[in-house]
Amino acid sequence: MMYIFGAILIYTAIKTAFSKSEGKKTEDTLSYKLSKKINSTPDLRGAKFLVRENGKMLATPLLLCLIVIELSDIMFAFDSIPAALAISTDIFLVYTSNIFAVMGLRSMYFVIRDVLGNLRFLKYGLGVILMFIGLKMLLSAADICEVSTFASLAVIIIVLAVTVVASLASKNSSP
Repeated sequence: MMYIFGAILIYTAIKTAFSKSEGKKTEDTLSYKLSKKINSTPDLRGAKFLVRENGKMLATPLLLCLIVIELSDIMFAFDSIPAALAISTDIFLVYTSNIFAVMGLRSMYFVIRDVLGNLRFLKYGLGVILMFIGLKMLLSAADICEVSTFASLAVIIIVLAVTVVASLASKNSSP
């Protein structure tokens, strides 16, 4: 499994660092495509997820929103497991940290949403971090090299710090 997760992380690193677009259009996402297959009302109906109309059960936009949020949580959790395994191989620690991360993710999103626009080099830093973790997993699985937890955390913190400083410096030097 470490080979598979390592390869996925390396692929994701390359895709993250070198992708031209800032993300998918809403219409191209799995969540959007699934929501189009669900019969729903065009407007909210109070705090209800489902309503009965003309004998048919319809979803409200509130249910569709909940589905999107939960799919995002699942994708975040799935994507985080290999990264957490690169730091620690204690399965209990990996899964509980993932659960707590997902629980705090929604509240953190609103805090960092506005800041992300200022971090223009963040995708390159994340690409470097994903590449590092993917290589670490592959090297560890092949018994070639073992990178300590301290060294892993140091690399991650240094790359993030350089990314943030470079982004802020380029913002301040722009006219």
